[in-house]
Amino acid sequence: ADSGIRVFVDKNFEKTPGWKYYYWEFKGTPLRIEIGSRELRTRTVTLARRDTLSKITIPLDNLIVEIENVWKDIEMNMYRRALDHLKKMCLITSDLGSAQAFKGLVITPWDGSRECAEYLEKETGKPLIGEIVESPIELGSCKGRIVCGDRVADRYALLGVTY
Repeated sequence: ADSGIRVFVDKNFEKTPGWKYYYWEFKGTPLRIEIGSRELRTRTVTLARRDTLSKITIPLDNLIVEIENVWKDIEMNMYRRALDHLKKMCLITSDLGSAQAFKGLVITPWDGSRECAEYLEKETGKPLIGEIVESPIELGSCKGRIVCGDRVADRYALLGVTY
């Protein structure tokens, strides 16, 4: 059956297993399947995860199901780590003074107008690079907040220096 899982069998017998592990990790392979003489005797395979550096031994009969489960777990771990990093790099604030000193991205209430965008850019020293449409970070509602003097916010602006 076609499981949709891509596999490369490394048949290079001139290289040591350690060299091969490093090589495939360097290429970004998220999951390595190890099959040696012990695995052949016990009808198992060893899965080596790149994200946690852990290894698990599974029965050969459950290979596809287990790989799919491990892959989902790797995906969730990557998402959680990326989200945690994003949260560390973002400041959610209405205080434009604190936004000026912050080295990452700033999320602040905005009314959507060019005049207010220019005011936010001037006060923070950071260019407006976008509007938050959907965010994995819990922002809460900004509707009704006063921004740019006397304007009423209805969305969030994203400010920050891009490289």
